[in-house]
Parts: sequence; structure tokens; C-alpha cells
Amino acid sequence: MRHIAIIPARGGSKGIPNKNLILFQGIPLLVHTIRHAKASNVIDDVYVSTQDPEIATVAWDAGAFVVNRPEEHCLDFSRSEEAIEHVLDRVAADKDDVIYFYQCTSPLRRPDDTELALGLMEANGWDSLFSACATQQFVWRQGVRAFYDYRYRPMRQDKIPVILENGSFYISRAWCYMNYHNRLWGNIGYYLQPWLYGFEVDDMEDLEALARLE
Repeated sequence: MRHIAIIPARGGSKGIPNKNLILFQGIPLLVHTIRHAKASNVIDDVYVSTQDPEIATVAWDAGAFVVNRPEEHCLDFSRSEEAIEHVLDRVAADKDDVIYFYQCTSPLRRPDDTELALGLMEANGWDSLFSACATQQFVWRQGVRAFYDYRYRPMRQDKIPVILENGSFYISRAWCYMNYHNRLWGNIGYYLQPWLYGFEVDDMEDLEALARLE
């Protein structure tokens, strides 16, 4: 059984041009994630899936293997699962291999996040896991007046936390992708990170906020 890290890093981002190579603390976002995966003591190999030559060069230089992603998996509506399944096919993954799907737009992770998440997954017998943050803020939804009784506004410590998928990483058995084409399937759990470590860069405002942390 292998432990395989896969980092999809398509070129051609429209929200932030060349987003995966934007510098944070003087290092491309992609390299932050490669370094985290390579520093793990449980991951065997790290692969970056891309169709972009510049991203491929940066990935190789950072010590990752590169899998050239077919153009049909690089469209604006292409799912990350397509890229991951392509890598699994190229490396002849076994259905029981453990797959670590990292998003390089979330560069802030604690050094032992991967090991702790895997330990939690194994201890609970989960088939897949997602990184998350918890909030005890009041969550409103469009079309819903409120999720609490307006006559009783509970104190923070009395509220049930809401779990938010933060997109930093996912851990799954390979069969979740091979059989169901999804990063999350079967018995699903989550691994909590501090709010700051779930910060995700999607647009220029996010990038500006992340830059203030330098």
C-alpha cells in the first residue's frame, strides 16, 4: 500500500493570473504545498498534475514528480477529481492506496497536520477525510430568517460549532476516486485546523489579506 500525494496545479487561472506560482513569504504557493507533503513521514511520493510548462519546472525544482495533464482535464469546468484519477492511472495506483489531495491555494498548514489527520482517519475507520475549521458564529442562510430562536441568543460557549470544509487537503482511499469519482466517499470524517490555517486564496482580496501575514 502506497501513500501518494497529488497536487493539481492547472495553469491559466482567471481570477488571479498564474495563481499557483504567486509568491507568499518569497516562495510560490505551489512550493509551500510541495514542501509540506515532502516533509511528511507518511507520504511516499508527491505528484503535481499540470499542463503548464512553468508550473512543471517549479514543481520539478521543488522535488515533486510531474504528470502532464491532458487538455481535456484543464477546462474551466474540469473537476479536480479528473486530474487525480489521471495521475492514479499513470502511476498504477492500487485501490487501497492512500491518496492525499492538497490544494496549493492553501499554503498555511502546521508541520504535523498530515500525520495527525491520517492518525485520526485510521483510528476512526474512515474511508475519506477533509480538513476543516469550526466556527461558533451565527450562520445565516439566504431565505432563512435565522437558525436560532430570536427570543434566545445563546452565548458562544453554548452554541454547537458549525464545521466548515476549508479546502486545504483531503485524504481518501484510492477506490473513492476509482469507483465513485469523488474525493469524499464512504465513511467520511474531518480534521480540524485553526481558522488561520484554513485560509484559501481565491481572489485578489484573499491574496492581499494573506500578504499582510508576511
